[in-house]
Amino acid sequence: MKLQTKQKALYIIKGKQKTGPIDENIVFQAIQNRTYSSEDLAWHVGMKDWQPLHKIYPSVHFPPPPFIEPPSPPVADKKNLGDGLGMRMLLPVGRSPWAVAAGYLGIFSVYPPVAPIAILISIIAIIHVRNSKSSDHPKYGMGRAVFGLVMGCLGAIFWISRLGTV
Repeated sequence: MKLQTKQKALYIIKGKQKTGPIDENIVFQAIQNRTYSSEDLAWHVGMKDWQPLHKIYPSVHFPPPPFIEPPSPPVADKKNLGDGLGMRMLLPVGRSPWAVAAGYLGIFSVYPPVAPIAILISIIAIIHVRNSKSSDHPKYGMGRAVFGLVMGCLGAIFWISRLGTV
């Protein structure tokens, strides 16, 4: 695309890089090759301020920017699914089965025979969680294990005190 007017030397700012002076015909070629976009700033002698190229050359067809496919979302690694704190809070992923059992037994420790079992299973769960910390697949659930221990002790104290008043 040739201009029929007197050619100008332009200065271009693309991103943070300033180039110029550049012959107008070279700028037109660069626009067609997508080197410069319609939003890149340009200036030439006689202009007050920098302007986008599409304002300086409104009749020039600027090709659309090339389509860049957005990156695909990361795929969850099934092997490390339980490593995230949020996932461990929502699902019993990576949790010690002893800790899960201790938590449920702690809830039911209001019944007399369950309280001592809750205490025993909670102690096993605490040991299991602590020992697994140095392994390749650490287990979680210390909160449940402690809950089971506390509730088991409270249940045992409650039932021992009830037996003392009979």
